[in-house]
Amino acid sequence: MKWEKLPNGKWRRVKSSKFDPGSPEYEKKMKAKKSKIICYCETCKSNYSLAEPCIHHLPDGYQNEQRRKLWKTSKKQKIDSRQGRI
Repeated sequence: MKWEKLPNGKWRRVKSSKFDPGSPEYEKKMKAKKSKIICYCETCKSNYSLAEPCIHHLPDGYQNEQRRKLWKTSKKQKIDSRQGRI
């Protein structure tokens, strides 16, 4: 139990949050909930979940930026290989 001293000199108990966003259990629960939400991407013409979004719906972040760069380079290599055949 944690206590906090108020400016008037009284003490009150600090309410602990129900969820700790940094804990591994919280991450597992959130991933499971996100995997249940299925969306449709008009660009890909396929379904995706919020846990594993398609390349067009990635949120910001370093890991997602790396994934996006890999997708762009692979797409560019496919285009280059097709043009080389013709």
